[in-house]
Amino acid sequence: MKISNIFKSLTVVLLTSLMFSCTDMDEFHEKYVEDGEVNYSKKLDSLYSRAGNERIELTGIIGNAFNVKQIEVLWDNGNQSKSFDYVKKYKTDTVSLLIDNIEEGAYEFEIQSKDADGNTSVKLLSFASAYGEGYRKYLQARFIDGFSFDGTNGILNWSIGAESDRGTEVVYTNTSNEEVSIFVHQDSSSVELNNFSSAGAVKYRTMYVPELTAIDSFSSDWKDFVLPPLMGILESVTATPVLGGVEFAWNNIEQTEIKVEIEYIGTDGTTIKTSDFESMDTNGVAVVSGMSSSEQVVKVTISDLLGNSFGPREFTTAPKPAVKIDKSGWSVIDFSSEEAGGEGDTNGYVAAAIDDDISTFWHTAWSTGSPDYPHHFTVDMGKEITIASFECFRRQGNGTGHTKQKFEVSTDNATWTDLGTFDFDNQTNDGQITAIPSNPKVRYFRYTATEGPNNFTHLGEINVFGAE
Repeated sequence: MKISNIFKSLTVVLLTSLMFSCTDMDEFHEKYVEDGEVNYSKKLDSLYSRAGNERIELTGIIGNAFNVKQIEVLWDNGNQSKSFDYVKKYKTDTVSLLIDNIEEGAYEFEIQSKDADGNTSVKLLSFASAYGEGYRKYLQARFIDGFSFDGTNGILNWSIGAESDRGTEVVYTNTSNEEVSIFVHQDSSSVELNNFSSAGAVKYRTMYVPELTAIDSFSSDWKDFVLPPLMGILESVTATPVLGGVEFAWNNIEQTEIKVEIEYIGTDGTTIKTSDFESMDTNGVAVVSGMSSSEQVVKVTISDLLGNSFGPREFTTAPKPAVKIDKSGWSVIDFSSEEAGGEGDTNGYVAAAIDDDISTFWHTAWSTGSPDYPHHFTVDMGKEITIASFECFRRQGNGTGHTKQKFEVSTDNATWTDLGTFDFDNQTNDGQITAIPSNPKVRYFRYTATEGPNNFTHLGEINVFGAE
């Protein structure tokens, strides 16, 4: 066969194949455009959702949507839907779609737009949740860290707020019997209740959001704030002048573990001294001694372990005169041990504890043996003295001595009354005053160091305040 005939045959085959191929392609295309070509409406972009109270807000943007007339939201597998009219305002519009009156729960939404010709856009999916009573009923009001009241204004102190906390509403009654409402922001650690009436009610509730971008907040149930029993304790306090100080007494019927802070103010308005007493006694008593006999203001504050505080309550009082008793007629008549010579000509001997020189000191024996606690000495004051308080100084600059001390008194050196065992701070050079509320009238006293970090001890000086 000639080459030209071969080419003619190949050409016929190719043309025939191409004709049938084109026919097949046309049939395939016609199957999809028999009702016309598919046109899609402009769709939303950047879609996001925000949770709410039985509602959900869907927000997105749509651009160049010249022919879009409606946006439709479907859920529950298409069984429920809501349509929103759309009117173009700008080249790119922000669209907000609010689905309200919807039950609490999680949802999958399909969002599509429709144009004037009935064309729809490609559907977008969005997942969102609606909240309601099921979420709200588990909310708790923000925790109160303590309450203080100065007699006029109250202060509520708050614990750290949760990230979802949007603020707390507080309602209280003021002294004019008016109900006052205050909103406390999440980042506030306290709120002041001006002109607070301690006889009125206090309630509060906290607002939360289920999600940080939520459109609605939910409030916890109202919670009543029960005032701590400190106000009643403070109101029961009495102040009675005693020798060299003031005796304070109070009633603590519920035996609440409290701290009583007492400060007395000098004539220049500055605080002279503050004394703290801890007590759970039903009938508590505390004596502040070492006070001048002039009239002065004393302030009392009652607090507890929960951060609650009431006061100060002021008293104006004049303690009965008490003076430092002259020691020229004193003598040591008994002691457990002393260091005789190892500390020098003066130091070490018991007499150094009553020589009116805090730089000298008594030291228990160590060079001829080292006895263990207790260590004591007995003093004859030469005549009967009404005792208001004892003042003790450690060996100056030395913190190795005792940490507990006991005082006993007697009128005849035969029958003794135990006045109690008290803490002694061996880390301070300052004088430490121990008040004796009973103000005994005695001639003898016995000082005993009962325990400490070592088996030995020492003491710089002991004084007595009272009246002859």
